Amino acid sequence: MLFGNKESVDAETFWRKRQEETGSPILAKTLGRIVSGERKPPVWGLLYTTEHSVYFQTFKTNNWVSMLLGGNSSNGTEDKIVEISKEEIKTFCVRNIKGGMFGLFKQPPQVELRWISNETGNEEVLFFETDRNPQKLVDSFNGNTTSRETDLKTD
Repeated sequence: MLFGNKESVDAETFWRKRQEETGSPILAKTLGRIVSGERKPPVWGLLYTTEHSVYFQTFKTNNWVSMLLGGNSSNGTEDKIVEISKEEIKTFCVRNIKGGMFGLFKQPPQVELRWISNETGNEEVLFFETDRNPQKLVDSFNGNTTSRETDLKTD
């Protein structure tokens, strides 16, 4: 197959299974990509929340551009679920990025996620761009009823 999975899974079945595996209702979900870090090309996946954790889930794919240029099929992503518990999280918020000339080429808001890793004791940071309202995702986890965004300047 050119694009992915041999098996097709119904979205409702997928989310019901994730809810059973986490043991908590899924509060909000969206498709997103990591826009920070040393990962190239960007890593796409599902970003979702429960009452107790934030999850980022990737699926096995192959990067066809890298395969064409380098012939290496190991440049794809893998099936992986990263769970970050509420106790580890320091910051989970939406950042509006200022920039763009006359509102043109304005970058979309980013979700900032900072946590202290239980495994290493180090602070970890990820920034995500999402395909839907990122504030709804953040509010679902933080229990906010009003949205509040931080404006950042870019160089």
